[in-house]
Amino acid sequence: MAPQFWINAALRSIIWLGAAVGLAYFKKPDGASLLAIRTDAVGWLGILIVLAGLAAHLWSSATLARGERHGPAASMPVMDGPVRYVRNPIYLAGITLLLGGRFGSEYDEYCERVPRWLPVPL
Repeated sequence: MAPQFWINAALRSIIWLGAAVGLAYFKKPDGASLLAIRTDAVGWLGILIVLAGLAAHLWSSATLARGERHGPAASMPVMDGPVRYVRNPIYLAGITLLLGGRFGSEYDEYCERVPRWLPVPL
């Protein structure tokens, strides 16, 4: 396997993970640190979702890097790893990473005002 395939995988990772960090930076509340996390159950759930997305991204990127081929073998698609389960695993991983971000104080206020499961008459 030629090293340029791993360079392509690293570039994919830099682009996707950089986009996720950039979005988190621009969506954070004013004055908050990018590294500030919620310490309640929702915060821990967000951390787990981000870690799952990161793991899925790294697995997908490594699988695609191993599967990149030249010559006659290039006509065969990659069909192992996460591609065995979904055709666009890096997109799915990216969406998962973005879903793990926090909503901020507006969402906390919304949760206090609106019931979770059953509507309450006004």
